Amino acid sequence: MRPFAMSIVLGLSTAAMHNQARIMGGHEATVGQHLYVASLRQTPALQAQCGGSLIAPTIVLTAAHCLGHNLTVASVGSHFIQGVTDGEHIPIVREIQHPQYDNTSHAYDVAVLVLDRPSIFPPAQLSFATVVPNMTLTVRGWGRIARSQDAAFSYELLEVNVQAVANAECASHLRGVSIERTMLCAGGDPGRDACQGDSGGPLTLAGTDTVVGVVSFGRSCGQKNIPGVYARLSFARKFLQPFLDASNPKVRSKRPRVVEKLAQPHDAARDTIVFSE
Repeated sequence: MRPFAMSIVLGLSTAAMHNQARIMGGHEATVGQHLYVASLRQTPALQAQCGGSLIAPTIVLTAAHCLGHNLTVASVGSHFIQGVTDGEHIPIVREIQHPQYDNTSHAYDVAVLVLDRPSIFPPAQLSFATVVPNMTLTVRGWGRIARSQDAAFSYELLEVNVQAVANAECASHLRGVSIERTMLCAGGDPGRDACQGDSGGPLTLAGTDTVVGVVSFGRSCGQKNIPGVYARLSFARKFLQPFLDASNPKVRSKRPRVVEKLAQPHDAARDTIVFSE
C-alpha cells in the first residue's frame, strides 16, 4: 500500500498527478449528451488536468484539491480531453474553495470556478438530498483507463456505473482512512472505478444528469471491495446555494434545478451516519 499522501489525493501537482481519479471499466459517453461536463486545462489545447460540472452559466463545480495548479480554462461541452474542435473554452477568473475544506482529510472537497463569461450550454441539475447505500450512480471523466501509472488517459469522455456504499462499510475497507460524513463512497467492483485524471468530475444518479457528488480520492483504482470516495453535495448546500441564487434570473431556462428528493431502492439500508447539514 502506498503512503496516504501518495495514495489518497487525486490532484494535480507532480506528486498528486499520480493520484488523480480516472474512469476504469466504463464506456464512451454519448456525444453531445452531457454538455455540462467540463474539463479544466492550463490552456485550451492542453490535456485536461481535472474535471468539473457547469452548475450555473458562469459557475463550474469541481474538487477543492484541483485548485492552485494554474488551471486557466474550463472547456465546457467538449467530448475530448484536449483540443478545440468542439465545446467552448472559457477563461477562469476566480477559484473559490469550500471554507471548511481540509487538505489532510479531504473533508468538504468542493470548490467553484467563476468563468469570464456565461456558457451557452445548459447547467447540470443538482441534488442536495442524501444518497443511500446501493443506489446506482454514474461517474464521468477522461482519466486513465487502467491501474498502471503508465496507462493512457482516455481521449473521449467515458462513464461507468458504480454502487453507493455505506460510509461505515467504506471505512472498514479503507483502513486507516477517515471516512467523514461529508464524503460519499461508491464502487468496489473489480475494474470499475474513477481514478487518475477524473478528480473534480461529476457523480450523478444513474440515467440522469443530476449531480450528487464530486470525484475526490481513492486508495487504488478498480480493486475489489475498495470504493472510491466522493464529496457529498448534501453537505455543500450552504456553500453552493449563493452561486446558484446569483444566476441571472433572466435566463431561468438555463438555471439548474435542485432536486430535493431521491427515489430509494427497496433493499437500501440507511447509513449509520446521519447525512444532513
